[in-house]
Amino acid sequence: MIDLGLRHAQIRDLLALLQSPHQISISLALMDMNHRFLTDMSDRLLTGQVNFDTTADVVRSADLNLVDPRGTLSINPDSPEDGAVFINRMIRITYSVGDPLGERWYHIPLFTGPIVKLERNDITVQVYLEGKERLAFANVSNPKNFRSGASVTRILKFVIEDVIGENRYGLRSLKKKVNKNISISRESVPWDLIKKFTKSVGLHPFYDGRGVLRCRRLGARSVFLFDDDWIVDRPDFTYDPTSIVNSVIVVGGKPKGSKNKIRVRKDADNNHPLSPRRLGRTNKSGDLVPRFYQKVIEDSNVKTKRSARARAKRELRVGLLQGIDIQATVLPMPLLEEGDIYRLRTDDTDVQARMSKWSIPLTHEGTMSLGKVKRVSLRSRRRRTKKRKKRGRK
Repeated sequence: MIDLGLRHAQIRDLLALLQSPHQISISLALMDMNHRFLTDMSDRLLTGQVNFDTTADVVRSADLNLVDPRGTLSINPDSPEDGAVFINRMIRITYSVGDPLGERWYHIPLFTGPIVKLERNDITVQVYLEGKERLAFANVSNPKNFRSGASVTRILKFVIEDVIGENRYGLRSLKKKVNKNISISRESVPWDLIKKFTKSVGLHPFYDGRGVLRCRRLGARSVFLFDDDWIVDRPDFTYDPTSIVNSVIVVGGKPKGSKNKIRVRKDADNNHPLSPRRLGRTNKSGDLVPRFYQKVIEDSNVKTKRSARARAKRELRVGLLQGIDIQATVLPMPLLEEGDIYRLRTDDTDVQARMSKWSIPLTHEGTMSLGKVKRVSLRSRRRRTKKRKKRGRK
C-alpha cells in the first residue's frame, strides 16, 4: 500500500471513510517532463479513470474526458502557453477523500505520467495517459560497457540517471556484482534493462502514483482485506495451472572450502490446494504421482543454506499466489499498488491474490473492478463550494 505518512489512527479513519458516505475531490496538475507545475486542470474533469495492468508493458494508464466548450484548451505542440496539453506534458492525478462535512481530507497520489494521445470532440478533449515507464522505452543514446565485477547498483544508476534522465527514484545500495561483461548498446531498451537487473536481486521496479521509480521486494503476506463491507457483487475465482509455482529450487554459490554449490528445494505444504501432492494423480498401481510446477533460481550471491532456504520460501509464496485469478466488483480502494497482496473473504470463500488488474473511477459514482481492467467511470455531478469542487459518494 502506498505510504501517505499517516498514523495508524488516521489510516483506520481513512479506511472507514472509504467504505461509508464520503466526499472525493480529483485534482489534475499539468506538469512539464521535469515535474514542474504548469497549471491546475481540476475544474475541467468530466469523467475519467485510472487503470492498472501488471501484464502490460506499462502498468498504469488513465483516460480523462475534459470539458472545453470555448476551445481554450490548446493541443498545439507549438503553443507558448503553459496550459497547452500535448505529449511533452505530464499530468498528476490526486484522489482526495473527505468526510461528509469536509472537515478532514486525505490526499492520495494515484497517477503521474505523460500524455500519449489526444482527441478533440466538439466541446470535450479526450486525454490518454500512461505511466512514466513509457518514457524508458526509447532507445539508448549513450551506449556503455561494464566489465565483469561491476556492481548492479552502478549499472542501474547509469540506466536510470544517464539513459532515461530520471531524478526521482529510490534505490538502496545492492551488494550483487555481475559475473560477466555487460554491454548497453543503442538498441537496448532502458526499461527492460531496469527490470532485468532488479529481478536479478529479487526486486520489483515500478513507478508509484507520485511518479517516483521504486524498487522493492514483493511481499508474501496480504496488506488488505476485501470483505462483505467492500464487495459489491459476488466474486468469481479460478485456479490457473499454467502460472502456478508449487516447488522452488535455489542454487547458490560455493561456500568457502566447499566444492559444491548451495542447493535448497522447497515444496508447497501438502495441505495447500496447489501443492504437488494435492495436484497429483494416482497411477495403475495405486501410487500417488505428485505434479510439480517448479522454478529454479540460480544466484551465486547466495552463500549459506539459511539464506537459500529463506529465498526459496519467499519465492514459493509468490509462486503460489500467481495461480489464483479473482474477478470482483468492490468499493474503490485507491491505496493499493501493483504487487500488493490482498485477501478476499466471503461466507464461502477465503483466498489471497496479488493485485494484477484493476480500474478506479475518477467520479463520485462507479465501482472498482478487481482482476479486470474495464470501464468503471459512470458520470460526474459537479458541485462547487467557495474553495474547491467536491464529489461525494452516497
